[in-house]
Amino acid sequence: MYDTVHFQIGDGTTDFTPLAKYLSNVKNVSDEDGVLLYIEGYIGSLYVRLSHGWMICQDSLSRFYFGNNIKRMNPQQIQEAIEKLSDMLHYDVRMFNVTRIDIADCYSMNRPITEYFPCLGELSRFKRINTVKDETLTYSQGDKKYGRSLVFYDKERELTDTRTAILQQLEIPKNLLRYEARYYGRLATRFKEPAITGATLYDETFFRKLVQLWYDSYCQIEKQMSIIYNGMDLIKNMKGAKEYIFIAALAQQPATFVSDMIRQFKQQRVFRNSSEYTRLHNEIYGLLHNPLITNESKLIVELNRKVRQTYDEMMG
Repeated sequence: MYDTVHFQIGDGTTDFTPLAKYLSNVKNVSDEDGVLLYIEGYIGSLYVRLSHGWMICQDSLSRFYFGNNIKRMNPQQIQEAIEKLSDMLHYDVRMFNVTRIDIADCYSMNRPITEYFPCLGELSRFKRINTVKDETLTYSQGDKKYGRSLVFYDKERELTDTRTAILQQLEIPKNLLRYEARYYGRLATRFKEPAITGATLYDETFFRKLVQLWYDSYCQIEKQMSIIYNGMDLIKNMKGAKEYIFIAALAQQPATFVSDMIRQFKQQRVFRNSSEYTRLHNEIYGLLHNPLITNESKLIVELNRKVRQTYDEMMG
């Protein structure tokens, strides 16, 4: 399930430039005075930059190993990829620090990918944004130096735009949705590990920890609900009928509708007490998630099932 991984090592004294002879497409990068800053090139599909005192290596570990980043990697394959990279680079990548990890999987969906985005609502403490012509849905927290993000996008379209060779080699289904969690910087603190190195990546316990976090993050996203029309049997009075109509109308809205409205209320300072906004959200959320009247939409049920299947298979 690993995709992009950033490795780095540096003690300020070791000269890594002799390793440039193992790279392809080598280029020396100098400053305006001609002083060498670093050497860059590639090991397989991985980008490498090295100099006196430091070296980085980054890109998709699964593409390096499989030739594409559609297939999942299990811990044994991750170890084999690290060993292969070490042999090609002539340096032990197990010792490198890891500064970014992406973990992801792809799903062949019944409907076009963008139809699923309105069904995915807010996520507490994350900013929800549609990007790339509304073809990518991102939940972001922090920045690309010390943050994390969850990304949903059309993988088939991405391959069509950027990697047509892979698209021709593999039988890529239509409506291929990718769910990806990206973690940047201070990973040892985030994952409560003494250090995260190349060797950590294939540790079974650590791998399962990341899969659990990937799954839990998805589960914490608010989901769109659908009305259960036989819930009318529960209506006993005028109040119940009004509540049912309110919930039915609300269930027709995108999953972000309530949060967007509350955000506008805040801008207009509708309430004097800020806690009222939270109270309003919780009360409406409770009504909308009444199991006797609503359940999750068909698109969400489909996506839930596929994400859960990945979780079950990777957790063993």
